[in-house]
Amino acid sequence: MTTANEARVLEEIERHLVEVEHLTAAADQVIELWPAALTEAEVDEFAAGLTVVGEEPDAPLPPAAYGLTDAVLDLEIEVAEGERLRDLYARRVELDLDSPKVLRKRLAGQQAAKLHALGQLPAVRALQAANALRLFTIAALTSLALALGWSTFGVHEFAADGALAWTLNWFAGWLVEPFLSLGLLSIVGAKAFFATRGHHVDSPTLNRIENVFLALTLGMNIYPTLPAPVGRAVKFEVPELVLHSLGPIVAVAIVRALPVLWAEFARLDHDVKITADTAATPEYRQNVAVDTTDEPVNDAFDYRVTNLTQDAKDKIRLGLLDRNAKAYRIRAALGCGMDYARAVRARLDQGA
Repeated sequence: MTTANEARVLEEIERHLVEVEHLTAAADQVIELWPAALTEAEVDEFAAGLTVVGEEPDAPLPPAAYGLTDAVLDLEIEVAEGERLRDLYARRVELDLDSPKVLRKRLAGQQAAKLHALGQLPAVRALQAANALRLFTIAALTSLALALGWSTFGVHEFAADGALAWTLNWFAGWLVEPFLSLGLLSIVGAKAFFATRGHHVDSPTLNRIENVFLALTLGMNIYPTLPAPVGRAVKFEVPELVLHSLGPIVAVAIVRALPVLWAEFARLDHDVKITADTAATPEYRQNVAVDTTDEPVNDAFDYRVTNLTQDAKDKIRLGLLDRNAKAYRIRAALGCGMDYARAVRARLDQGA
């Protein structure tokens, strides 16, 4: 059984034999037709022009095919390559695609821009102020509680006066600082509440009571550290004096600072306009002109305007504010919003 290669060889041999038979038949035909008219050279020329059966005659080369040397072909390849590269560099579609790092940066930038724009809205600004006030208040009250707790030990040492543990005097010594602190905190809390409502309490009586409480707390803390005859310490040491006075000093600082901070937060103007129609849902506005005929009308607003008007009159009497001052000057003097300043200006004009 023949293989595929052997079969192809046999086919080639048969094809060549057929070609030879055709050439022989053609030559015999020529000899029979013109045996005396053709020479041997003419017969060979005629046979060379015959077409072998199954083959196409060679097509004539086009004029452009002449001169296609290796140098010409190499140069054409270089030119074609340059043109393709030029087209690809002109497009650069894939090379201009953003990498994952660039996409993450772009997304982060867009989010930051949106958050910045959102932070300019009056509602968001009011929320930020409320969160900040809550955070500062918690931190300050925590510090105040720790300071008063620290001060309690110094006051107990003063009040117990060496009493034995678990005796009546020893227990009574622990109660001195708490009732002093509660009295002090009640005054501070009341002043802070009024400050958040736009009314600053500056009563000489309350100020003297605060000073007495704070002086008692500080004095009872540092008394055991002072040498005789002022105190009862055998040897005066500055570090011990500082440690005993640290709690009262921190408590005094926080007590003085909290009402001021609360008052400043209450004076912040977030451009929130509350009218009778929008008392439930405040309407937020930008810094644009406001129609004074649509003044906010509610009890809280009227109450604060009344207090601010009284403050403005006091400043006018003291020469700190001009009687005909414009609304923006009243706002700067009283530390309130423009709506309140306009209302105060209107009441001053009415002689209220």
